[in-house]
Amino acid sequence: MTDFIFDSQNQSVTVNGVTHLTNPLTGEVWQNEQEVADYFAPQADIQQASEQAPLAQLALTDVTVTGEAARLVGDIHWVKVGTEFTLTADLQAADEEAPLPDSLNDTELMLMCERVVDGQLPVDDMRYIATIKDAKVLLSGQFVNSGNYTISAARVNRGLARIGADFRLEFETVEFDAYL
Repeated sequence: MTDFIFDSQNQSVTVNGVTHLTNPLTGEVWQNEQEVADYFAPQADIQQASEQAPLAQLALTDVTVTGEAARLVGDIHWVKVGTEFTLTADLQAADEEAPLPDSLNDTELMLMCERVVDGQLPVDDMRYIATIKDAKVLLSGQFVNSGNYTISAARVNRGLARIGADFRLEFETVEFDAYL
């Protein structure tokens, strides 16, 4: 279990020296210490359930990021803070002959974009709603703070496991530098 400190007066939780004001699953302020404990509880039951049912393995391919102030430098997408960017990708089954799960026909998916330090240590995250239609993924958003951000398959798949989704995603980490 993750060690945390819940501050009931400020309705915040501190983990590894970083204070979180909202529950990442709901986007709402923490209600009580039990909610925090539930969020950080070990996920063995989720892992067991996912081992029992076969999960569709899906790939995000041809990922592109566009915007008025967005450009690709090396493998990092530079995006100016406060400007709109659009991420698009194709969605297909890892086994190209398998169909996409019915749950992914014309739907929305919450994607977590983590703010990181040292290129890998998450300190915060932003949530974006991606639209999935005709095997195309479309996400529009903007950054409100400068910093280094990533969207990774590992983080997205942890969220998918928490909600009991019948699929997992495979894709290269998408990295952003949001600048002033």
